[in-house]
Formats: sequence, structure tokens, C-alpha cells
Amino acid sequence: QDRSVDVILDYYPEIKVIPFEINTGFGYACNYGAKKANFEYILFLNNDIFIPVDFLTRMAESFNRHPNSFSVSPQTNYWRGRERTNDVFSSCINFSLDVGGEVIQHWAVNNYSNLAQGDKPTIYGTGAALLVDKRKFQLLGGFDPIYGLAYWEDVALCLQAWRRGWKSYYTDSVVAWHKISATSESDN
Repeated sequence: QDRSVDVILDYYPEIKVIPFEINTGFGYACNYGAKKANFEYILFLNNDIFIPVDFLTRMAESFNRHPNSFSVSPQTNYWRGRERTNDVFSSCINFSLDVGGEVIQHWAVNNYSNLAQGDKPTIYGTGAALLVDKRKFQLLGGFDPIYGLAYWEDVALCLQAWRRGWKSYYTDSVVAWHKISATSESDN
């Protein structure tokens, strides 16, 4: 309804756009797009995310620093109205886990003082901005449709990867700004 497909095609005709007539939900749309992708890696990126110009390069650098990576996700800050803030929405805090992990990813962590520095393994990566290994993603069957339109399929996916020995990473070397739930709360 907002002409976003037309705008993308007008300004970036080299991009293949796959519009859906109805909202099929995050997981279904991502799985469909992943099947059509012709690349070794896939970037899932919500439409309510602002990214810097070098975002993909820096995400790939982080991904490639770690053997057996499944995914990498950036630090995510709040994007309110026109303001991209320094308030952290999604990051990692240093937290010892009995299962052998070093850190855990949290939402709304701007009140924590012990944010992780650098690249850290995490239980999951946020689906709002997630770079994945396509082959591993497909071996896992993609996002599980049981979660409906949105939420928690990213956690379940990265947990499955972790069980296979594939790690997800958080990196603070790149920041994305997210209008949290902007799409799901709109009438469009």
C-alpha cells in the first residue's frame, strides 16, 4: 500500500522483488526468499531497520572471523521517529552460562553497564538483522512456521543451529537502528 515495491524497482531495478498479495508472516517470507537466493549467505533485514553504508561488509567480516559460524547479528539501537539514538535495544551482556556459553543476547539492555565488547557467541541472533549461512539455514529447514506471523522464530532457529554445533555471533563492530515493531503495529 505504501508503493515500496514500485520505489525499489524504480531506483534499484537489479533487485529481484517477490511481492506477496497477503501478509504471509516473517518466517514464511524469509524461507521463500532463501529458496530463491543464489548466494552462499543470506541477510534477513526488517523493513524498519536503518543500516550504515558499510553494514554488509562489516557483518561479513565478523561472520568470517569465526569458524563454523551459523549467523551474525549487529548491536541494535532504538530508532525513534527521525532520531537514531545511542540507546541500545539489543546487545549482549557478559553472563556466564552453565551450558558453556560466554554471553547471552538481551533486549532493552541500555541500563546495563557490562555490555559485551567485540564479537561474542550468543544463544541467538535477532531476525531483524541476521546474516546466515544459506546451506546451514536450509539444512535446519529455515524458520519454523509454527511461530505464525512473527516473533521467536529467530530464537528457535539459532537454538537448533547451536544444538548442531554451529554458533551464532553478536558483533558490536556494526550498529543498526530499529523502529521496534513498526511494521507489526502499523495498519499497512
